[in-house]
Amino acid sequence: MSPLPIDHVTAWYGPLRTLDDIERLERTPWRERLDADTTYGLLRDACETYPDRLALRLLLSPSPESPVRELRYRQLLEGVHRTANALVASGLSEGAAVTILLPNLLESHFALWGAQAAAIASPVNPMLDAAYIARICVETKAQVLVALGPAPGSDIWDKAVQIAEQVRSIHTILQVNLGAALGKPGATKPEGAVPARTGVRIRDFHQALAEARSDGLAFDRRVDPEAPCAYFHTGGTTGFPKVAVHRHLNEAFMACSLRWLDDREDVVLAGLPLFHVNGAIVTGLGAFHRGAQVVMLTPAGYRTPGLLDQFWAIARRFGATTFRPYPPCCPACWTSPGPRVAFPPFDTCCAARRRCRARSRWTSSA
Repeated sequence: MSPLPIDHVTAWYGPLRTLDDIERLERTPWRERLDADTTYGLLRDACETYPDRLALRLLLSPSPESPVRELRYRQLLEGVHRTANALVASGLSEGAAVTILLPNLLESHFALWGAQAAAIASPVNPMLDAAYIARICVETKAQVLVALGPAPGSDIWDKAVQIAEQVRSIHTILQVNLGAALGKPGATKPEGAVPARTGVRIRDFHQALAEARSDGLAFDRRVDPEAPCAYFHTGGTTGFPKVAVHRHLNEAFMACSLRWLDDREDVVLAGLPLFHVNGAIVTGLGAFHRGAQVVMLTPAGYRTPGLLDQFWAIARRFGATTFRPYPPCCPACWTSPGPRVAFPPFDTCCAARRRCRARSRWTSSA
């Protein structure tokens, strides 16, 4: 479909504030209200609308004074283009999956949305047993792994090697170097163990992107909005994780509907992983669609020791307006020390089936 200009769509349909707004929205078939009907189309339109606005900031440690890595919207689109082109150049087939085993990094967004532009993204919880991840790879017909390389305290690379040995459809592993992902200068190259099985090529993710085209997709692919764009798995608490299929139209609708509800120029604190649907859509594509700034709360997100103790100081630093916790975070957030200043109107949504939504002006007495 031919996407409508974003500002025109917002003026026409949203945000929803009154019953009249809802009735006006319901008079038009929902597919006619979508700004684009593929995830790449939606992301490209946002990046071209807000090229110089900050899209992503990665907090490198849980300190409020921590340095950050930043991407503007035009850089986000360039990274997605480079990733999609590098994946296709690696031999990724249309309709195959790219399994993503990464913490929360800027490169994780490149991998998630670049894989959807090229084929199908399959973000997986790297804390699952390697045998479970391998079964997901078999079920989704994964051909490429994007995985974190050897790093202190991480066993992701060891799992990636085991998985590639077991899953014969995997022919390429793109290794993300943690130092480069955290902004350390210098060239990188693949490190660590390699699969014993022949036919698996290991490439440096950063080098592969550096060699790829950034100004557009270098391949011709007409995407069916009804085609799968991502596989998300269940938690695995009651047995083998089940794989849920996301279609382009599913994710495009969700991102657009979030804008219909609220089109503020948000600063979103993101601590959920990108293998979590809330992390990928609500604090990912849905936030990008409305030109929000997404602050990634360290590579480990809410699991980072000491992060929640500094939560309100971090929120104050970035002028945060929205965050998306999961239930165990909430008590820690509400009881952690807060800065003695007023916040802007602040919105929270709990990432659980029983959702709570609260909006208030956060203040504390002097």
